[in-house]
Amino acid sequence: MQICCGKFHSICLTTDKNIFTWGQGSHGRLGHGEGNEEDVLVPKEIYTLSQRKPIFVAAGESHSAAITEKYNLYTWGNGGFGRLGHETDDKEASPRLVDTLGSEQVVHVSCGAFHTVISTKKGQVWTFG
Repeated sequence: MQICCGKFHSICLTTDKNIFTWGQGSHGRLGHGEGNEEDVLVPKEIYTLSQRKPIFVAAGESHSAAITEKYNLYTWGNGGFGRLGHETDDKEASPRLVDTLGSEQVVHVSCGAFHTVISTKKGQVWTFG
């Protein structure tokens, strides 16, 4: 099990590869879908991401990220400053694949207040935000 705490929310990856989030829902940081920015007081599963078999999660101030067993990176939440890696400042209310990485295999992710840092299987470090 892995638990990460951002400034306003928390994310948990269970041993069964299910992802749960809770806390303040603004900016889509909890990943529960468009129009669902309510605060969540008890852990709630992100079903669409759990189906992709996540292996690692990270929480920032207003965004989150997950790596799947295929080493793909998904991000969601506040997209300001490009912190989600989608080449836009738009928020993402649901986990979205960071397709700008192409075929890079992501093995680690860390989310800061306004940025995201990843490392790849090739030993490269990428930052956005």
